[in-house]
Amino acid sequence: MNLTKSPIISCSRRTDIPAFLMDWVVERIKLGYVDVTNPFNRNQIAKVSLKPDDVKCWVWWSKNFEKWIEVFNQNKSIFKLYKGHYFQFTINAPSELEKNIRVSLEDRLKQLEWLIKEFGLFAINYRFDPIIF
Repeated sequence: MNLTKSPIISCSRRTDIPAFLMDWVVERIKLGYVDVTNPFNRNQIAKVSLKPDDVKCWVWWSKNFEKWIEVFNQNKSIFKLYKGHYFQFTINAPSELEKNIRVSLEDRLKQLEWLIKEFGLFAINYRFDPIIF
């Protein structure tokens, strides 16, 4: 099997994997690789290594890290094999535009506090979506 090695795993800008698919991520980590489909050519699929020696940092993108924190705490020995975790955390106040966010702003701020305590202030990039008029 020919594996693509990527020092940074960006997970995910296309969908909210940290909020909804963390059990799947743990399965892929145990498998040692993940199949990644090219979004511009669905016939092109790369097998990307998830081995700790090949991955220097995971970049996690989400608006809700509740499930990520739960799965991390259940699998610390696996996640601690990786040198770095970086968080792109989008935090917006509740609005008519984001009715589907199921976690309160207060709970998301608690998640942010937990991530800072666990990984440090410089491991988190606080993001916000632009205001729409």
